[in-house]
Amino acid sequence: MKSNIETMKNFRKLTADYNKWIQEENKQTDKEFMVSSVGKMNPKNHLIANIEETMNENVMECLGTMLNTVVF
Repeated sequence: MKSNIETMKNFRKLTADYNKWIQEENKQTDKEFMVSSVGKMNPKNHLIANIEETMNENVMECLGTMLNTVVF
């Protein structure tokens, strides 16, 4: 499990990358952007995946803590 600091740094990097991605998308036509983005990492997809993973880890940790509180 990653530390919170590493996770937040990763979120910050992906958010900045996504901001750049949107700015580039607004500068080009749809076809130009599709061609220029082929083979590149889509920061939005990575950001969503990382957020879902973090939320799942947090939910599991909370459920484990609640279960430990009830059982013990």
